[in-house]
Amino acid sequence: MEPIVTLNEELANLRVEYAHRCFTNTQELIRFMDQKAGFVLAAVGILSAALGTLVTNVFAGNPTTSLQISLRYAGIAFFLAYLFVGFAVVLVATSVFLAIPNRLRPDTTAPGLLFPLILLNKYKSHEEMYLRTLCEITPGGILHDYANQIMEIANIYQAKQKHVNRSIMLFRWSSVLWLITTLLFLAIAVIK
Repeated sequence: MEPIVTLNEELANLRVEYAHRCFTNTQELIRFMDQKAGFVLAAVGILSAALGTLVTNVFAGNPTTSLQISLRYAGIAFFLAYLFVGFAVVLVATSVFLAIPNRLRPDTTAPGLLFPLILLNKYKSHEEMYLRTLCEITPGGILHDYANQIMEIANIYQAKQKHVNRSIMLFRWSSVLWLITTLLFLAIAVIK
């Protein structure tokens, strides 16, 4: 014989499933921000390596004309500007990877069963106390925990998105500087 499920139990289960999907979606958005930051860092690395190779090759030869000398000084100035902006991109993009604990409600009354740093802080490594809370939690407690964590993750997402957007804006500037620097050093190599 099948167990009888009441409407209240079904509604509670539906709410918990919905909260779980929201929780999973917010975590996926966090991972996506981390990937974006990783892509920006990889692009800066590739551009820097290519430019470094070009600069090394151009500096292997001596400029012979005043135009080559002028282009070399301009190239050095743009190269230094590129390095400065490229470092700023790396600095901002790597801040996306900082672990951010609960900042919105550090004093929450939510059970604190989901996020590792919160549960370690709340349960002080007492496995039995954590297990007891898991065994006694109600659907309302589960929803409270999900609500707390979804809000915290949304806050983390907002901070990461701000850093990613800033790093992409800086990356655009570094790309322009990279292009100008590359053209200047290529001109030195071409002009005889």
